[in-house]
Amino acid sequence: MALRRILLPVDFSEASEHAARYGAALADRCGASLTFCHVLTPGHDEPYRLTGFLPEITAGRVELHGDPAHEILAQAGLLQAGLIAMATHGHGAFRRFLLGSVAAKVLHDAPCPVLTTTHGEEKPAFDGMGAILCAVDLGPASEAVIRFAGDLAKSLGAEVSVIHVLPPETLGGVSYYDPEKWIGVSASKLRQLCADANVEAHMMVRTGHLAAVLNAAAAELRAGLLVIGRHPDGGVVGRLRDQAYTVIRESSVPVVSV
Repeated sequence: MALRRILLPVDFSEASEHAARYGAALADRCGASLTFCHVLTPGHDEPYRLTGFLPEITAGRVELHGDPAHEILAQAGLLQAGLIAMATHGHGAFRRFLLGSVAAKVLHDAPCPVLTTTHGEEKPAFDGMGAILCAVDLGPASEAVIRFAGDLAKSLGAEVSVIHVLPPETLGGVSYYDPEKWIGVSASKLRQLCADANVEAHMMVRTGHLAAVLNAAAAELRAGLLVIGRHPDGGVVGRLRDQAYTVIRESSVPVVSV
């Protein structure tokens, strides 16, 4: 996979500007073209603001009109974008618990991978990429997720680690599965998936609460990016499932949802 085009929706917020700079640095490293897009909604915006947005960054600039999520997805299809990169937004007292509605809709429905910058207040800059962490559930889509992570790692000159997280060993203080057995089974499946994807990776199986384990692993590996899977078929409920939603919201590093 060669990442040729990145679409970067912007709304001129501080978080959006950070995502734009991050996406531009990623595009530069991957040799991809970059397009900024902004969606005007009736009575809530000024036209032509995009022309002066981060003028030092070379990018196409497209101003759209209508429903933001719908227009972003349509533009991604028109450009045949290989990646959509955007900020997440929550609002009000429950900001930390919520992804913004536009980001959530794009994550649910986009046919291409979506990169979201961190949801918390800290916004790490793109300063190269020494390591990429790829988390898989060992399901049917896992091979494609690992292959994407491996290809992206090659483009960025990064190492890739693949992780599978088993649930906590106890529930209510009672052990309800044999961790040693399932760690071995999971490790065997990981090895096969990496071989099938033709990706050389460091592999690990951990137990615990998913988002916390992934953050700890990212810190341990000094990973600058987390790659996770979405459901391959959007269906009625969309491509993003509950576990992925939690990971994106709580991740300490940007997340690419494949």
